[in-house]
Amino acid sequence: MTKYFYSTVFLLGFISCSRYHMSDGKSRPVYFIADNSVFNDSDYAKPEIYYKDLLNINGNFVNVVELQKGKTSIAIIHRPTLFDIKSDQVIVYPGEHILIKKGKYNDFTFFKINGSKRRNKELSFFKFFHEIVKYPYVQKVDTASLDTILAIEKKLINKIAETKMNTRIVFDSLSKVYNVRRKFKTIAQTYLENESDASLFNFYKDYKETLKAHNVYKEKCKGLIPIFNTIKKRKNLVGTLGTFNELVDEILPYKIQKIETETEFQICFDSLQNIFTTYARDYILSRLMYRAFSKRIKVTDAYVEKYESVCTNENFKKLLQILRYEQYKNDLKSTNNGGNNLLSVDGNKIESLEMILKKHLGKLIVIDFWATWCVPCREEIPHLQKLIQNYQGNKIVFLSVSIEREIQRWKKYVIANNIEISNHYLLLDQKNSTFLKEYGITYIPRYMIIDKEGKVISPETPYPSDLKLKELIDKNLKLSSIAH
Repeated sequence: MTKYFYSTVFLLGFISCSRYHMSDGKSRPVYFIADNSVFNDSDYAKPEIYYKDLLNINGNFVNVVELQKGKTSIAIIHRPTLFDIKSDQVIVYPGEHILIKKGKYNDFTFFKINGSKRRNKELSFFKFFHEIVKYPYVQKVDTASLDTILAIEKKLINKIAETKMNTRIVFDSLSKVYNVRRKFKTIAQTYLENESDASLFNFYKDYKETLKAHNVYKEKCKGLIPIFNTIKKRKNLVGTLGTFNELVDEILPYKIQKIETETEFQICFDSLQNIFTTYARDYILSRLMYRAFSKRIKVTDAYVEKYESVCTNENFKKLLQILRYEQYKNDLKSTNNGGNNLLSVDGNKIESLEMILKKHLGKLIVIDFWATWCVPCREEIPHLQKLIQNYQGNKIVFLSVSIEREIQRWKKYVIANNIEISNHYLLLDQKNSTFLKEYGITYIPRYMIIDKEGKVISPETPYPSDLKLKELIDKNLKLSSIAH
């Protein structure tokens, strides 16, 4: 290992105890250090790791961890979490320091720094397991008739049953060889077994048009419901969560992620509580409630009470109560000031954009409108950070305003990327913001410059990666200085 590597580990030892209060509880960082080999893939020039939180009730939203040469990347997690990097997966615990290396077969290997041999074997477990177990797959036939599809379906069902049996045998054998802990074994076993269940749904999707033409597609999808109704615990849904969410969208009259009205919400709620049972019902109803709260769709007290009585999972109910309260508190204050109220990263302060601009009168102001889900926005952040460093001590201030709804994801990204938080805010009511409307901010990233008198002089500037922005700033700083 390099000298740099040891010094990084030493430094991390002092900050690994940091804890952050997030909506789903006290969270701790996990640290990723990427070996130089990770950056040698021309098809994967900007390697990223993905993970989910909020008990996955926020649907398809994922948190992004960007790996960088010579730097430590951070994720903030509350519980053991599954991370994805390209086609590889790993279960990581809060507070761990993980080294990522590239294998000779273009795959990734994970090592816990200063970890036990057992833990490092656990981190390699998924990779070796996937090399041994082959999941059921059937080559798609382009011009298959319904009879052919049904015949292939029968063979696939038999293959799935066979694969599940082999999965258990291989898993038990590898668990002994790798000497994995019971906690890890519980999480990993269910995840791997559930991967097989996705095969049948993916098969139906492959032949969706033909099955629809014969009016049997929905019927086939509904035939998978009993599989999910046998699930009684969170761990048993882990490996098949994406499949379950897709399946629900095929069964319901409206996709949960697309619901926009009270009527659509109520139709979906009534359908779901009658279709699903046990954990599957608790999870999907909670996801529906989250969608309604985050989109500010009206949920009557009757439906809140119905949810509280139907859902038996206390973790989901508690999380939704917290999220609903946080949103209610923010909404009360966001309706003032023309929808221009901003939330600070620590969540303790809400101020209007106008008030914040007023505080910085006498300085040149550069505003960045962005969101964590916006790839071009994230790509511009290092360039923006360089600009901020270059102009330290000058009469200039940089403000970053996020226009996303996922407050926790925004907080985690800003904190994990060690971004100066003092001038980072989230716009609470993008829909009614008079500022966004006045300046036609309909896309991001978007940058603008405001002079020392508070007047917008450049409503749309070049990106920070473009030297023209620096030239524009220099020009306006010079003009400010002359005027002064």
